[in-house]
Amino acid sequence: MQIPPHKFDPGVLPESENFFFAAPLTERECELFYYIPWCGHFYCTKEYCFNRQNYPYCLLIYIQQGALSVRYRGHSFLAVSGDVILLDCGEPHYYCAHNGLEFYYMHFSGSDAHELCRYYLESEPPLIKADINLLIRNFLVSTVSFYSEDKYESIIDTSMRVYKAIHLIFNHKYLTETAKNTPVDTVQNYIYNHIREKFSLQQLADLVNLNQYYFSHMFKRETGMSLFEYIINVRMNQAKVLLSGSSRSITSIAREVGYESGGSFTNVFTKKTGYSPSQFRKMVRQEKSP
Repeated sequence: MQIPPHKFDPGVLPESENFFFAAPLTERECELFYYIPWCGHFYCTKEYCFNRQNYPYCLLIYIQQGALSVRYRGHSFLAVSGDVILLDCGEPHYYCAHNGLEFYYMHFSGSDAHELCRYYLESEPPLIKADINLLIRNFLVSTVSFYSEDKYESIIDTSMRVYKAIHLIFNHKYLTETAKNTPVDTVQNYIYNHIREKFSLQQLADLVNLNQYYFSHMFKRETGMSLFEYIINVRMNQAKVLLSGSSRSITSIAREVGYESGGSFTNVFTKKTGYSPSQFRKMVRQEKSP
């Protein structure tokens, strides 16, 4: 349910959105699935501040604007616009807003959520500065948008939603650790993280210092598809996520995945999937209806 503005924590401004989920999960469901007890989109003043010894959830934050001071596991840092923060709040933690802070957040728990957070934080800092941050932002925005419209989803759907966030976080970790990426790996990662951009064969070949024709043959040999088939597939997969997880317009989604107009995006999407974007969104919503 959405929390009324007058019940927000001190320092949270009335234009904020905050959602609390009190769905009666059994102990067994909490062991098997991930769940979201809180999420929201906050605008804050410096009065928004927490200093806890523990809180029973993990926390994922994307800073849209402003700054947030954080102390956690011996780290003291200032998170600013574009930064992502991951905390296991079962451990002592402190965070405090600066005036003008705007952020998206999600508390999550269940299954092995705390173990995964702690595993990640054993080798990575709680402050994430990476290309993947934009995808985490998009995930949080679509999650808040979904709940703001009072939509229904099952515990399995919610668990899959949380797992997507975990996948994004760990994708960053393993991409960072994998220094032995091949030229094809490097270009695939670049495309995934810059999907809104226009690409040329020359530009992507230059990224890995290879002749464009040689790289084109290498890419098809290793992936089984041409470079531009791969780009279209990535764009269509991201579009499916946005169509099923948000109520953004077709034109907005088209731009998000690299198309200048809704018409050209619709033509490609229909050709690849057999459904128009609107038909696909309707079909997914019908499947999720109780």
